[in-house]
Amino acid sequence: MSESKELLNLTPEQLFSHDHPMEFTEEHKKGSDEVYCSRCGDPIEGSCYSCSDCKFYLHETCSDLPLNINHPLHEHALNLQVKSPYPTQPACDLCSEQEGFFYHCSPCQFDLDVKCALTPEFISGDFTKLQHFSHPHPLILVPRHNNRHGRFICAVCNEPTSSPVYCCMDCRGIHLHKSCAELPPEITHPYHRKHPLVLMENPPVHKAGCSCYLCKNPYYGFIYHCSRCEFGIKIKHFLPDQPENEIHEHTFILVPKPISFFCDACGTDGDCISYICTTRNLVVHKECISLPQLIKIPRHMHPISHIYYLPENEDKQWDCKICYNEVKTEYGSYYCSDCKYIVHVNCVRGKGWLKMEVKDVSSQQTMGLTPNDHSMNSAEDVTSTEIKHFDHKHNLMLSEEEMIDEKYCDACMVTISGPFYSCEQCSFILHKSCAKLPMETHFWFSLSEYLLQEYSIFACHFCGFLISGFHYISERKTRRSCLRCCAIPDFFAHRGHEHPVFYDSDYIGNCTGCGNDMYDGFRCKNSDFAVDYQCIALPETIRHKGDKHPLKLTYHDGDDPSQHYCDICEEERDPAYWFYSCTDCSFTAHPNCTLGNHPFINQGITATFEFHPHPLVTVRKVYYYPTCEECHKPCLDLALECTEPSCNYIIHWDCKWD
Repeated sequence: MSESKELLNLTPEQLFSHDHPMEFTEEHKKGSDEVYCSRCGDPIEGSCYSCSDCKFYLHETCSDLPLNINHPLHEHALNLQVKSPYPTQPACDLCSEQEGFFYHCSPCQFDLDVKCALTPEFISGDFTKLQHFSHPHPLILVPRHNNRHGRFICAVCNEPTSSPVYCCMDCRGIHLHKSCAELPPEITHPYHRKHPLVLMENPPVHKAGCSCYLCKNPYYGFIYHCSRCEFGIKIKHFLPDQPENEIHEHTFILVPKPISFFCDACGTDGDCISYICTTRNLVVHKECISLPQLIKIPRHMHPISHIYYLPENEDKQWDCKICYNEVKTEYGSYYCSDCKYIVHVNCVRGKGWLKMEVKDVSSQQTMGLTPNDHSMNSAEDVTSTEIKHFDHKHNLMLSEEEMIDEKYCDACMVTISGPFYSCEQCSFILHKSCAKLPMETHFWFSLSEYLLQEYSIFACHFCGFLISGFHYISERKTRRSCLRCCAIPDFFAHRGHEHPVFYDSDYIGNCTGCGNDMYDGFRCKNSDFAVDYQCIALPETIRHKGDKHPLKLTYHDGDDPSQHYCDICEEERDPAYWFYSCTDCSFTAHPNCTLGNHPFINQGITATFEFHPHPLVTVRKVYYYPTCEECHKPCLDLALECTEPSCNYIIHWDCKWD
């Protein structure tokens, strides 16, 4: 058959439920777009069948696959499937690939992709088997195995598997690297000449604890061990090693005997085996050989480079911008020369950010509190003073005048001050800065993008307040952050403390502002000052019906201890914690009493609910307190009130959702 094409009207059974005619091509055109076989998943090369209507392709050899097979790896007949019987594409029980057609056993839910099912050695039963001492079933050698996402862990070394691997077809969850599975059961080692070392699945328990002789780290799982001498070495020290670093221009040489040294790559000490570069006079940990040269982390907008020493002549102390402890600049660190930004290698490693390697230096992307290049703003300019906002049906007008009445921004729920946009037809109002937020952006607290969401009532992941307004949500929809918390940097000068504070994800202690337990938050490097997100997010000034003046958040109280009472609840107030006070009067109050319940939910939000036939609106009663329909107590705080004039229904917000 020549370059001409023959139209083959194959039956649906022959094409396995493909409804369109297939066209035969003797040679797929070279230089055209790469296409893949819909049955086996491999690229199309040579003769093939294709459907131009739906981009369906078949190798010529895949067009006549048997509909049923008996396979030595399974006791029942397997049927060729084109559509998955599961909610998602099945993974082959042998190689874990999820591409193309597959053979399926319905009673056992056993699946083999086309390539594994029809591989000659597997069909004939002539595959490599191994009976490993740690497992009751025979293991089968699989030359190719998909573990792109690191889902499968080797049962011997506890590292992600890579081809080739041994698998158990009975358990389906047991995987061993070929090199791990074929480790000898007993060895002699130059560091322990008295007795042979025996491969053990679990190390014995010693009162003094168990640690590897070579790296000094505690061992677990498989080890080589001498029970008589309580001597053990981790498996990883016997596996094939690749000490050459693609970034480092010279070869690292193993020093197999444990020595005390200071790692030139990460700046921490070691008492274990090491690697040296004689050309540059470097000594490094094994895990520091392959540090990526360039990474990007959420805490800094530029990619940062690994350096072995800081090429700066300034005689000053450099502090890590993650833990804010000193960086020994004569040893390795990650550094941004443009911003003089430096971090410890182990601070980056501990947060998992070494995985964020930048391969292409020419395509460096900035991160931080900046919108993506492709991101749109939340509003479009109509004129120099008029915008069309994505979450409002009317155009908004810019005002530079000072706000006389106290109003709150519908985006961030903070009092309006300075320039703002407002709707002339309704009460919708936004700070100028809140009106043109990026629809997609990065923040220092996450590697993923955050997406701007429309006006709604939500709980902020960070401060915990229930808030009505705009917010950003993570790509996986697991975290929602209010605009106030998004605006808090990871390092800043706090108005309630003399020194700057920084975010510490590992801090455990008590909040200086309220005394509550903290498991992360902002703290001072030089003192015990530490504040949680909820106290950081407290508004600096606020109004309360108990005083005609604005109340200011106050951090220290030097008054007579007998005067430490809250003027709202009339209970004692601990002077060690923050409070609101009036500088013109002697009015003081707890923050919770001043704010009330759900202070960041706006009034006037109308919605329908299943528990009442009419629409309800959020209200806060000031002078008249009707009785709640649920608990029969006065509605002193946030409540839902019926909008129908003839209906007197009202209920506390917390009575419905507490």
